Amino acid sequence: MHRRTFLKVVGVAGAFGLPLAGCHDVGTTDDVLRLPAFLSGICDEKTLHEIGIAFGKRFPQSYRSDILKNELMRSVLDGKQIASTDPSRLSSLLYERVERDFHSGNVTDLKGWILSITEARQCALYSLSIPQ
Repeated sequence: MHRRTFLKVVGVAGAFGLPLAGCHDVGTTDDVLRLPAFLSGICDEKTLHEIGIAFGKRFPQSYRSDILKNELMRSVLDGKQIASTDPSRLSSLLYERVERDFHSGNVTDLKGWILSITEARQCALYSLSIPQ
């Protein structure tokens, strides 16, 4: 099954749980930036770390915490920095950004996963946050 098909199936199945989705704590702003919501629900920490390392090897010029945070905090619509640091709002914005990445083909293949560039950046940030 292709990831897009899988996401559609999961999205339809999960739609019934959406009213409850906003009821839990999403963590801090840093947690939201470094953990891709969907991917962290189906991958373990080791896989997220490996994806992040693979991103660093493919895009070494972007593999720095400050650059990754800057890119993740940039609005897709106008390129300006996202003003909200509310973790729930930021989580929603990143989710929308992942969807836009897939719709526009802004994806990359890392460690056998077809990921939106947003998810890949989040994994890279996660990998940089783990002590070596």
